Amino acid sequence: MTTPIEGLHRLRRAAASGELAALCERYGLDLLVVFGSTAKGKAEPRDLDIAVSTRRGRSRLALLDLYEALTAVTGPCDIDVMVLDRADPVARREALLGTIPIYEHTPGRFAEVRMAALNQYAETAPMRALSLEMMTR
Repeated sequence: MTTPIEGLHRLRRAAASGELAALCERYGLDLLVVFGSTAKGKAEPRDLDIAVSTRRGRSRLALLDLYEALTAVTGPCDIDVMVLDRADPVARREALLGTIPIYEHTPGRFAEVRMAALNQYAETAPMRALSLEMMTR
């Protein structure tokens, strides 16, 4: 079994060789990042957390096929895949802070997606606070 750190190295090599760009093009991805314990440099991460965003106009993503394609790149590694387009504001924010951008379809896409996620997180903060208050009653 490949370790999450080795899986990250393999992703980086695939990005450098163009293999990852071809994979992302095939699945209509405009962003691929690594987040979580591997991105934060934890001593022994349990898994490789990968977040992806799809290009505009691409509504459906064959997640199982993408997972298999990513596993072919990372090696037999325990990976988790988050689709940022479907994630809630808290999860999206967590995935885009302290992260390692691996692939951008266009330069600056990571910054755009991260800023949008941070704005949505800030805009929804009052509703999350209200929900927590309601649960304590």
